[in-house]
Amino acid sequence: MTEIYLFSKAIFFFKTKMFSTVFKMFLLVAVLILVTLSPSSADNYNKCPETSHERYLIYQNTLKGRVIHVRIPGTGFFHAPITCLQVTDINESFSTPVIEEGGYGKEYVVLRIDPVQSGEQLQYDVQIYVDQ
Repeated sequence: MTEIYLFSKAIFFFKTKMFSTVFKMFLLVAVLILVTLSPSSADNYNKCPETSHERYLIYQNTLKGRVIHVRIPGTGFFHAPITCLQVTDINESFSTPVIEEGGYGKEYVVLRIDPVQSGEQLQYDVQIYVDQ
């Protein structure tokens, strides 16, 4: 009777340890999958269609602030239409860049980025290209 009791305790212990290890492995794999599949919080703007033309970087700057509202160029217009516009979120905030005026195919752009979280400091890298 004692042997059966000890044997059943050993099986229970083994199953518990095995379940614990299997559960830990399952949990680890599930977390890794969720982290991999979850979309990045950063919301970037990228409009750079393929072209056979050579592009020229006409504007590059890092914009910072609690609210970003800027016209590029500040006055006047670029000498050619914008053929590539990239706005990259450096801080990976939850904000979304919005092109209010101009933009791709125009000689200027008005860009607005509002924070989603109160007091959030925004930081975006902006690159603008035109065809040569």
